[in-house]
Amino acid sequence: LCRFYHTFPSVLSSSFYSEDTDVLGIIFTEDPRTSNSEGEIFYESNASIYPEIDNLKGPHYDEVTLSYEKELPLNSYGTVRFIYRKLVEGIEDGVDPETGKAVIGNPGKGDMIDFPEMQRDYTAFEVVIGSNAIRSFYFQSAYILSRAYGNYTGFYDTETGSSLPINPQYDTPEQLVNGTGLLAQDRTHTFKFFGSYYFDFGLSVGTSFFIASGKPLSVKGGHSYAP
Repeated sequence: LCRFYHTFPSVLSSSFYSEDTDVLGIIFTEDPRTSNSEGEIFYESNASIYPEIDNLKGPHYDEVTLSYEKELPLNSYGTVRFIYRKLVEGIEDGVDPETGKAVIGNPGKGDMIDFPEMQRDYTAFEVVIGSNAIRSFYFQSAYILSRAYGNYTGFYDTETGSSLPINPQYDTPEQLVNGTGLLAQDRTHTFKFFGSYYFDFGLSVGTSFFIASGKPLSVKGGHSYAP
């Protein structure tokens, strides 16, 4: 059993812990890169140092890994691995539905009491077969049966391409209604293969192959700040 901690998101440090920073959320009805239309401000963060948050927990998750490896004929090996990873706590920012002000904290607690707690559970069963690298021919293949479930995609949001790592889904509690289910990174079946051959005169050739089942469909609606 291992516990992994992440650093405090730097984007929050610059947005909420700077005397000279004022962050605005602006909605544009047209693409501002090609239009001169003015946008509408729908929220703004505190223009001063954010008040101290009691009992704030840093983002971290727990992981359990069980594996078994066995030597196989023809100088090869096989590995079976089970992984369970659970998000314990995270830090997010959002808009307080009562005041319209930007808040930060652990969702479900403190200033973000109106937001549901974060959930991200990853379970995987892996089977790996490969050859030892002491021969000219080397290969490794893996099949992964996995499930990613919850309401938080993680520190990188594959749906929006955001790597802040602040998930836009946590901007308002309305966006999280019926928001728990299969996550965007869920790939039930994944197969990987890599192979290479080393010639005595120094040349090496190789190939790789990757295939995975499709990601789940996700439908998102509007909310009162950005319909």
